[in-house]
Amino acid sequence: MGLGAILLGLIAGPLDSNAQLQAPAQSPQVEGNRGDAYLKMMEDAVIKLASSVSETYNSVSCSDYEACVCTQDECRPLEGQLQCANISHNGRCNEYLQDIGCPSLRVSMLKSSVAYPRNDPTSIYTLDPAQARTICGTTKLDPVFRELFHQSQYHAEYYIGFPDGTRRSFPGREQEDQADKTCASYDARRRPWYSAAISNNTHLVILLDTRKEPLGPEYTEQSNTLDVFKDYATQLLDTVYYGDLVNAVTFSSKAQALEPKSIEVLFNESDPQRHVELDSLRTKLTNALPETGDSQSNLTAGLQEALRLFDPAANMKNIVLFTSGDISYDDLNLNATLKQLSDNLIRLFVFSLNSKGDTLDRVAAAATGFHIILNPPVSQNPLYRMRAYFSYVAVLHDKLRTTNPPFWTPSYQDYYDIGKIITVIYPAFTQNEPRKFLGVAAIDILYNEIEDILSDFQGALKDREESTSGVRVIGPDLFNSIQLPDFNESCGESFTEKALCEGNIPRTGQNFLDRTCCRRCGGNPDSQRWKTIVIVVGAVFGGLVFVAIGLALLKHFCWDPNRITVDTAATESDISSSGPYAPRGSKIAETPLMKMHKSTIPSEVRQTIQQLAAGTVEFSSNGR
Repeated sequence: MGLGAILLGLIAGPLDSNAQLQAPAQSPQVEGNRGDAYLKMMEDAVIKLASSVSETYNSVSCSDYEACVCTQDECRPLEGQLQCANISHNGRCNEYLQDIGCPSLRVSMLKSSVAYPRNDPTSIYTLDPAQARTICGTTKLDPVFRELFHQSQYHAEYYIGFPDGTRRSFPGREQEDQADKTCASYDARRRPWYSAAISNNTHLVILLDTRKEPLGPEYTEQSNTLDVFKDYATQLLDTVYYGDLVNAVTFSSKAQALEPKSIEVLFNESDPQRHVELDSLRTKLTNALPETGDSQSNLTAGLQEALRLFDPAANMKNIVLFTSGDISYDDLNLNATLKQLSDNLIRLFVFSLNSKGDTLDRVAAAATGFHIILNPPVSQNPLYRMRAYFSYVAVLHDKLRTTNPPFWTPSYQDYYDIGKIITVIYPAFTQNEPRKFLGVAAIDILYNEIEDILSDFQGALKDREESTSGVRVIGPDLFNSIQLPDFNESCGESFTEKALCEGNIPRTGQNFLDRTCCRRCGGNPDSQRWKTIVIVVGAVFGGLVFVAIGLALLKHFCWDPNRITVDTAATESDISSSGPYAPRGSKIAETPLMKMHKSTIPSEVRQTIQQLAAGTVEFSSNGR
C-alpha cells in the first residue's frame, strides 16, 4: 500500500470496524459501458482457456503422466493455503451463518480442484484410467487459471469439462460434504454448459436391438447385451440440450417407435440437467423387453422406423444404434435403406457387443457411418466409451457456425446452490485434422456478484445474441468430409493412483460447513495478519508525516509563546526546560490544522497503535 493511499484513507475518515480488509481489485474499473467491457473480457478469457487446453494436450507426454502431481478432489476437504472468496449470495453459508454480515467461501487461489463422476456413486474413491489421465495431464493449466481469474474484479468460476466427465475448476474449493452423494454424482457431460457447446438443434434417434444375448466371462459387470444397451441408451438421454429432438426405436423381428413423435428438449432453469419431458421415453427404454426366438434382428425395419421420425428441416440428424450384430445383411431393402440414410445426411453410429465378422463394418460404410466396438469393462464410464459420437457432434457443430465467438447459455441455478448464473463457453479441439474434441472451457458469471453492472451486461448479451445467430446448412461435401480421429491412448495406467490428493479433515470433528464457510467477508485469512501489520504501520507513518507537516506550519505561521498555557500541576523545573518545544505538562492551543489532523485519524487505528505499543494487538486468523 502506497503512502498516498494511506494519507487519502486517513483524510477520508475512520475505517468501518466491521469491514473485512479486501484484496486489491482484480482489474481496474472500465470506462463507458461496463457491461460491454465485462462481456468482452469474459469471452476473451474463455477463448484463452480453451486454447490453453489444446496447447496442453499437444505438449503432454507419457513421462508427464508418470510424474503426475496430485489434484484436490472437490468431494474431499481442501488442503494448503486457503483464502476467503467474497461470494455474498451463497445459500449454504448465508443460512448457516445468519449472524454474519457477509459470509464467504474458503477456496484455494493457488490450485484448481477436480470433480468427476464415480462409477460407483456410493464410493468417492473410484477413478478410472481415462479420468486419471485427464487429471494428470491438465495440472499445468493452473497458471492460466490464476492469470484469468485475477483479471476480473468480480468473482467468477473458471473451469473445463472433459469427455470422461471430469471437470477442473478454479478457484479450488470443497463443493459438498462427503456424506452427500451430489458431489460424487457430478458429471460435466450432463451439465447445460457442456451440452450447449457441442449441440446444434440435433435430432437424435436411439435404435435399440432388444435381442438378449449372453456375454462372455470377460464382461464381468453385465450378463447380457440388452442390459448394457439400455444403460447406454438412457445415459445418452442425459446429454441432450435445449432445442434438441429425441426419440427411440426398439427392434428385433419387428420395430416400434417408443413415442409417436420426437420430443423437443426444454430448458429447466432450476435444474437444467433434469429433463422431465423425457421421463416417459426413459421409462420405456428402461422397461424394454427382450424378444424370444432364434430369428435374426430386422435392422431394416428398425432403420425405416427411425427414418419416419426425422424432421426434414432438422440440420443435424443422427442415429445411434446399439446391436449385437446378429442381423441379416444380404437384404436388398437394407442396402437401399442405408443409402437413404446417406442421401438424407443422417449420420449412423453403430455401437456393438459380441459382433462377429465384418457385417457391421459394411453396414456403417454403406451409410457413411461409423462402427465402434464396446470392449470390457463396458459398465465403466459408458459416456466416455461413446466419445466418438460426441466428438463428431462437437466438430460438426463448430464447422456449421458462421461466426466463431463463444456461446452463452440461458441463466440457470448453480449445481451447488450458489445462485443464478449464466455461463460463457468455448469448445477445445486438437489443432490437426481430423480434429478431436478435447472438452469445453467455461466461466460462470454470478448474477448476484455483478449487480452494479447487471443491466448493462444483459444489454450487451442481447446484442451479442442478435449478432451471432447464423448457422450454415449441412451439405454433402461437409457431411462426407468429417472423419473420426484416433481415440486410442498410448500411455499406460500406472499413474492412476497419483491423480488425486488424499485430502484430510484439518480439524477433528470439523463439519463441512465450518470447513467451507468463512465467518467474515472475502479476503485471505492466511495473509490477514500481514495485511493488518502493513495497514497499521502505514497509518502510523502517515500520521507522523501529518504531525511533522502540522508542526512545521504551526511554527512558521502560528507560533505564539504567549498562547502557551502551563498546567498548574507542572513543576518549576518542567517549565524551565530548554529548547524550542513546549515544556512537558504544557498544553498547546489547537490550531484549525491540528484539529483537522486529529479528526482524521480513525479511532480504530489509534487503538491499534496503542495496542501495538503495549504488545497486546490480536490478529484474526479466521478460525484457522
